[in-house]
Amino acid sequence: LPGIELVVTGKVRPAPGLNIIQLREVTDSPVVLLKPPFTQSSVTELSINLEKSLLLNQQQSTRTNELRVEVQDLVQQIKMNTVKHRALIIEIDDLSVYESKAIVDALSLNKNIFQFIMLLKTISNECFEIIMRSLRTNRFIKTLTFGGARGCLIPVAGSIVADVLLVNKEIKKLCLWSTTINDNDFKIITEALKRNRTVAVLYMMENPHLTVQSAVYLSDLIKSTTTLNHVTFDNNFVDNESTVLIASALKSNQSIKTMRMTGGKMSDECGNALGQMLEQNKTIEELWLHNNRLTDISAKALAKGMRSNSTLKEFWIGGNQFTETSEGGRSLMEAAKAKGVKINWW
Repeated sequence: LPGIELVVTGKVRPAPGLNIIQLREVTDSPVVLLKPPFTQSSVTELSINLEKSLLLNQQQSTRTNELRVEVQDLVQQIKMNTVKHRALIIEIDDLSVYESKAIVDALSLNKNIFQFIMLLKTISNECFEIIMRSLRTNRFIKTLTFGGARGCLIPVAGSIVADVLLVNKEIKKLCLWSTTINDNDFKIITEALKRNRTVAVLYMMENPHLTVQSAVYLSDLIKSTTTLNHVTFDNNFVDNESTVLIASALKSNQSIKTMRMTGGKMSDECGNALGQMLEQNKTIEELWLHNNRLTDISAKALAKGMRSNSTLKEFWIGGNQFTETSEGGRSLMEAAKAKGVKINWW
């Protein structure tokens, strides 16, 4: 990249033999990258700019171990136990190592915060790891939430999250919303959840890099878990293939009471699989399938499964390609009335 200076901000090794180096463009460096032609006037101008850049760099270097005002405020809130709703919300982009360590030090003294929420556009892998490592032994935080801010995806390393889940015995809920995680990240996380005995709620929403391969990992987790009781997979890879895999795994699951697969592309190809799941599952109480592409054909299959189910209490089915007055919709309403199931059409 001619004329551009880059600096390494982090390194990730998501899989054996695969190394990813994270780079950031330097816009305030004292180094001046020359571009031809080098006339006398341009050299003079560059010399002046170089002196200005050196002065700016000297001023910035004195602030290396200083906290920005918003970080100071956050650290003070943590220390003084004044965070709202007992939730630590980190919304400050581009945290430095020094700032990350200051947050960690403050958090180590706090025994009141039980929600950890990171809503960011950018954070280096190094700073993400510094903060996350501190949660391995935290005995008070019960919820981990990672979300992208302002339409961006938050960079999340699956291996670092998994490491926390393997060590921490207090976390009850994990939420990954608008993140950069891919199939390999999700595989690592699900493997950790198989060994974890405390996380009961898993939210996965709007993670665009996940594919049907992650449905394989999720179905394996559903088959083996005895801890999870709520799984949400909204606006991810909810298509026919993934739905069939998950529905098949749910047939024998004995812990999940709430399953959400909304905002996807599931169609009638998976209607029978969902109906058969309802026939055989003995645990599920809430099923969310709204905003997909199911028609009357699937509605009839679901109605058939519902008549054989003894645990379902609430069913969200609105936003599909049938209504409560269509043929399939009426079949579903009749089955719900017979079994005492509440149907939500929104």
